[in-house]
Amino acid sequence: QGEYLRTLQSMANAEAWESVYMMAGQIDSANKNSDPQFARWRSEASSQLPGVYPVSENDPSFPLYVAADELIGNRNPERAWMLLQRNIAIFEKDPLRYPPQFTAWAVEQLRHARGSKDELLNKAKSMIDKMLAKEAELSPDLAANLMLTRAEIARDTRQFDRAHLEYQSIRNHPVYQKTEAGRQAMFRDVDLLVTMGNSEGAQETIE
Repeated sequence: QGEYLRTLQSMANAEAWESVYMMAGQIDSANKNSDPQFARWRSEASSQLPGVYPVSENDPSFPLYVAADELIGNRNPERAWMLLQRNIAIFEKDPLRYPPQFTAWAVEQLRHARGSKDELLNKAKSMIDKMLAKEAELSPDLAANLMLTRAEIARDTRQFDRAHLEYQSIRNHPVYQKTEAGRQAMFRDVDLLVTMGNSEGAQETIE
């Protein structure tokens, strides 16, 4: 299966998304014990093909794939958020089955919404913890984004030291530091240190 996954990566690099979608779907449907990454590749490919979804219309997860399409393809975050809100229970069962860009966006939206007694914020934190337990299977962009959102959740709940450590974990990682989330982590860490009254630490971070 490793060879097939490398082939899928090569096709994705060449932006041959229809081929990725077909190949990943065939392997995933033919083998019940296939690597979960095949299903994720199929999902990622479908996000690059507007109107193409890896499930039928009567599948409970269908509205979430539409939401991902609205966010990524149509740039309509309002409709994407509406669909996510209606299907949070489905989303939290397996957030990694959806396109990575949508998954990262979704948990960030739940964090912002917070919910009654921080219900949605806590759901976001729980999902992030479970996804990062599979960190080796995640793309650098997704992993770094999830860590950044987890840092922001710690900050929202006034766990400043934990937020600082999370920011540093992103910034000190040789791959994550090169992502957009890695760059944001530096600025957010500096802002946090200033807020905490540690201007010396903030200056060291900038340098």
